[in-house]
Amino acid sequence: MSHYNEQRLEELRKQHAELTKEIEELESVKVWEPEGGGYVVNMDGISILEDLPEEVLQFGIGRKTQSLAIKAHHKMRVFNRLLAYVDEFAPGYEFVMGERNYYVYKGSASFSYGVDDVMDIGKVYMPKQTAIELCEKLNSGEVAL
Repeated sequence: MSHYNEQRLEELRKQHAELTKEIEELESVKVWEPEGGGYVVNMDGISILEDLPEEVLQFGIGRKTQSLAIKAHHKMRVFNRLLAYVDEFAPGYEFVMGERNYYVYKGSASFSYGVDDVMDIGKVYMPKQTAIELCEKLNSGEVAL
């Protein structure tokens, strides 16, 4: 093999290695992580932190603005209180795909319950009787979210 062919072959191998690496990087799945921000949602409302620890970023409680943190705080409170209610009044309940799973929602005038047989990740599911009792308590003011 001539000197020119050896050089060209070496250049092509190098180029092939670089292209293979670039293809692998482009094909790899990038897992989204929350961007976060200096306003951290906590049970008191919000805190302002300069350097967010990795755990805060991964848990998704950091927000870029104070107003976004306040909105998130209100939504998280409702969601967490629903989870706590189910834990207390229906311990051991598990969502079962394809079966009737109940959740509570706020209509124009009062709380009601609905049913799904596929999981909606934005809902807190519970047994039917738990949902009925929770609606009654929410409508009477005995439970506040």
